[in-house]
Amino acid sequence: MSDRLLRFGIVLIVMFLFIWISNFFTIGDYYQHGKILFKNKQYEKAIKSFEKVVQKKSYIKDYALYYLAESYFQLKDNKNAEENFKKLTKEYPKNPFIEKAEFRIVQIALEKGEKLSVQQQFIQAVGIYEERNYGPASVKFEELIRSTSVPISMKGEVYHYLALCQYFLRKYTSATYNFGKAIQIGSSYQTKSLWWQAMSYQKLLAYKTAINLYQYVYTKYPKSDLAPQALVAIAKIYTELKQYNYANIYYEKLRNNYPESNLSGESYWQEAWNNYLKNDYQGACNLFTEGCKKLPNNIYSEALYFWAGKSARKINKPELAENYFRKAIITYDHNYYVYRSAQALGIKLKAIKNKEVSLNKIGNYWGRKYSTLLKQKAFDDAWLEVKERILTADVQVKAQTYMELAQAAYETGYILDNLEFIEKFLHLKTISVKELPLAFWQQYYPRPFLREITVATRKYSLEKELLLALIREESKFTKDIVSNAGAYGLMQLMPATAKSLLKGQEFEHEKLYEARFNVDLGAKYLKGLLKQFNNNKILALAAYNAGPHRVNAWLKKVPFTDEDEWIEQIPYGETRNYVKRVLRSYWEYQRLY
Repeated sequence: MSDRLLRFGIVLIVMFLFIWISNFFTIGDYYQHGKILFKNKQYEKAIKSFEKVVQKKSYIKDYALYYLAESYFQLKDNKNAEENFKKLTKEYPKNPFIEKAEFRIVQIALEKGEKLSVQQQFIQAVGIYEERNYGPASVKFEELIRSTSVPISMKGEVYHYLALCQYFLRKYTSATYNFGKAIQIGSSYQTKSLWWQAMSYQKLLAYKTAINLYQYVYTKYPKSDLAPQALVAIAKIYTELKQYNYANIYYEKLRNNYPESNLSGESYWQEAWNNYLKNDYQGACNLFTEGCKKLPNNIYSEALYFWAGKSARKINKPELAENYFRKAIITYDHNYYVYRSAQALGIKLKAIKNKEVSLNKIGNYWGRKYSTLLKQKAFDDAWLEVKERILTADVQVKAQTYMELAQAAYETGYILDNLEFIEKFLHLKTISVKELPLAFWQQYYPRPFLREITVATRKYSLEKELLLALIREESKFTKDIVSNAGAYGLMQLMPATAKSLLKGQEFEHEKLYEARFNVDLGAKYLKGLLKQFNNNKILALAAYNAGPHRVNAWLKKVPFTDEDEWIEQIPYGETRNYVKRVLRSYWEYQRLY
């Protein structure tokens, strides 16, 4: 009897504690708890938390309503899902989840066997496209084109989306035709259709037609964001054809007409680089120098200074070269070209101090809804709340917002989002990177999965900093990621590569999501590439990204006599930038820890 009473007493105490603790739970606490459960796919429990939020007035009720509806949808409870999605679209038409909610309503209608309206069919097709299911999406858009019920005002958009699907499916001939139809009919996508049609022709190597279309974009829509991009696109085609004089004409035209554009820095660099490739080192040095003076805060400034130094060395002006290298180091920091400038002079960059830096506080600038979401570490929802409005905000407000979001992401373990927000912050250049403290850079270059990385580096005699750098650039430390090409996990391994490393041993592809397994295989693969290319990090990294067979082919065309020249001449832009990013991260990790 006493045992039964004891157990009964314990139950009462637990119930009392639960009720007592629940009374201290705020709406925000329920929302935060619901988000955690939702992300862990514990939808039944998540529903209980989100219902607590929805039942009361709050600034985040609409967000909770979306997650409540989505939780029901994931549990295949279409009745409750539809009810809540419809409530969201009716009561909160400006919520950023509206398009997703409308897509879900269409999906539920289909499952119920209802006939979709033309507008619903379009929403369905766009929803499939947004999920990058381009094949099924193109089928839906083709059905809409064949339909006699589609109004002419919608047809232009339908053709545009169909052509986009075909472009991403590499059906470039079909894409050019349907972008043309979109242009002919007319829609709000007219300028974009022209741009994408030009890109499609470029993919087909129909350079003359592509150039004419880019030229049309520039002359017809000179004030659009695509106009300076069109000039760069033309210049790059001429560069690819080795018609450097024509390329330089368009780079110069870009600088004259769009001096404030970030692309102006690229135009200086590319035109000067074309001169460098022609062995006109004096002309290259002059242009690199001019770019440095006119664009001190451009994203290409560091590259301009470094290559001004390299060009000066080519014309036997060592003092001038040293001056440019030192200017790059003094003016900038934490950049690939700054590290290369320091290495060119044989000096080591200074250690970073951990000092206090305060940015302007924005308070409730974005409203209570944003503040509430951020307080609950719901950085993804907070970002959706301001994503459109931030485009026209003051630069200091942007900077503070990005850093607040980065901090919230970092504290909740979302490294990828943390890095993306910090990159947005750095791009604004509101504060000198030299003023940013050690803690900031360690947040930007974190060390998750350090145990697994340490084990692998000891096993394969690799540098810990190199493996950290590679993982940072491959996956941003996201272990359950899979690329469009089918690469898995932290080190983005292809299943075929993993199988060869395991000597044909069968395994489930999902095992590549396991940090220890993935890092071990990736480290083994990197070690093999380093051995194949005589411990040359640059060649090994290029091979990791593009494949050793391609690197061997590139070496036949451009011998590895100067590492900087070789990197800049890697034919694949993705691989070229990848090598620079990994090397920069490698040097950062060496400096920070």
